[in-house]
Amino acid sequence: MVSVNGAPLVGACLLGLSLLLLLLLPLLPAAQAGAPRPTSPDLKKTKVFFDPKGLAKTVGREIEKAIPSEPQDEVILLNGQPECIRLSFDGEKISSDNNFAARHLLIFPLPKYAAQKTRERQESFDKQLRQLKTIIKTKAEIKGEAIPIFPQSDAAEVFHNQMHYLDFKNGSGVSFVASYANGDPPLKKDSQFYCFQGLSKDGRFYVSFFWPLTIESLPENLAIEKGVRYLSKLPRNKFKPDLDRLDRAVESLRIDD
Repeated sequence: MVSVNGAPLVGACLLGLSLLLLLLLPLLPAAQAGAPRPTSPDLKKTKVFFDPKGLAKTVGREIEKAIPSEPQDEVILLNGQPECIRLSFDGEKISSDNNFAARHLLIFPLPKYAAQKTRERQESFDKQLRQLKTIIKTKAEIKGEAIPIFPQSDAAEVFHNQMHYLDFKNGSGVSFVASYANGDPPLKKDSQFYCFQGLSKDGRFYVSFFWPLTIESLPENLAIEKGVRYLSKLPRNKFKPDLDRLDRAVESLRIDD
């Protein structure tokens, strides 16, 4: 074996080739180094499976246009939303506003949701998103603070209870019963709704699901404090529809893109 300055010739050639590649690396096209996966999904190509067995007979799907953020709006701080997939049920028409009393499921491209906010409001959005991620990860019983809901409403959380942590086919989240209002009105049998807030495992999709509830056994004009205690102890099958049936529908969700 021929050596150069005491080193094998083959080793010297490999060393020279390595140095040449290092010099050329900045000139190589990015695709050769492995292009990163797109940060946001193409909703037109995104496939959604959801089974509302026992809840609805038909499911409609549409891509809802983005609602621009309005920085001057101080009522709904994190207003606006990106283009999203909306599932509706039994042909029910839904306004563009986020109506918690309407049956619908929203699937948002999470990267676009965050990017839509101004810098100041993006910090608030990120904070609430981190809060939700922590809630889902720790599976804690949340008391004394609201569970983040997106899109936001011009009302505030009155209470939440009946929390359940769920996994869907490619993600996880939390379901709960909640009531939103302005002020402290007495609870009524139809003033509550079922809600699920979740995230896909890859962090690309945010899932928001709403379904109005009726509690026939709830005493009329019950004060909030007593009403919350009553609902927290109420069997899940006493809600209409059954909370476990709603949970099973969530667990059937699969998002493919």
